[in-house]
Order: sequence, then structure tokens, then C-alpha cells
Amino acid sequence: MIQRIQTLYLFIAIICLMIAQFGTSFFYLIGEKMYLLNAYGVFENTVSNDFTMVKNVPLFLAPVLLIVLLVVTIFSYKKLKNQLKTLNLVIYIYSAFIIILLALFFSHFNFPEDKMDLKYQFGPAMYFIIVGYPALFLAKKGVRKDKKTLDSLNSNRLR
Repeated sequence: MIQRIQTLYLFIAIICLMIAQFGTSFFYLIGEKMYLLNAYGVFENTVSNDFTMVKNVPLFLAPVLLIVLLVVTIFSYKKLKNQLKTLNLVIYIYSAFIIILLALFFSHFNFPEDKMDLKYQFGPAMYFIIVGYPALFLAKKGVRKDKKTLDSLNSNRLR
């Protein structure tokens, strides 16, 4: 299991998702007030550097679901067909999660009052999400390579 390179790629994706889940913010909105979006919602930075919740956005569900599916994918290494199907599902959900995050970013969090004065920028968690995405494709490539090798070995035995 750990000898296969795709397991390493899947661990990289899990670590990136965990940092995004429990780490820093996805986006910052900087103006007269500072707003940030993390996995639990939109928060406003007050004068005493405390964060108060402005909007509840349950983004924490997607990384948790993806982490669970990635762990299932890692431990289904004996059934390559199932591992490939699960990995495809993870890639679709991960893509949808990135699209949702970008839609939130470009919709400017729907702040009508300070829309002209706010400066929007990505937070560190968004970069970790983006780094984990290619790791999934590299893992898929490794699973396909293993499946192709096993299929060729099986066809050689039949001859």
C-alpha cells in the first residue's frame, strides 16, 4: 500500500485538505473592515482583533467528505477497479468544491454596503486546495498504470 506512489499523492491531497479545513482562510476582503472566509463561514475582524461571524457558510462539509473518501480510496488498494471509481468521484467532488469557492470569491460574498471599497485576495487555504488538485490526477495516473500492469500480467497467464 505505502510502496505505491499514488498513495503518497493521495496523502498529499489529504494533508492539503486538512490544512484548508483546520487552518487559515480561503479569502480575505480588506476595506474599512476586514472580512475573511474560512471553512465555517464569513467572519469580521473587530477592533479588538476578535472575529465575529457575519454569515454561516458550511464549507467544512466538503473537505470532511473528501478526506473520508480519500482514506477509503487509499485502503481499497486491493480492488483497483473500485479504487479508480472512488478516485473519479473524489475528483468530481473536489472540482465542484473549487468551482464553488471561486464562485463565492467572484460574487464578492454578496456584500452590498462596501462593494466598491473592498479589496479581495486569496487566502493561504485556497492555495493548499489548488496544490492538492493535481495530486489527485497523479494518483489516478498511478492507479491506471497499476491496473494496466495487472491486466497485462493476467492476459499473459492466459496464453
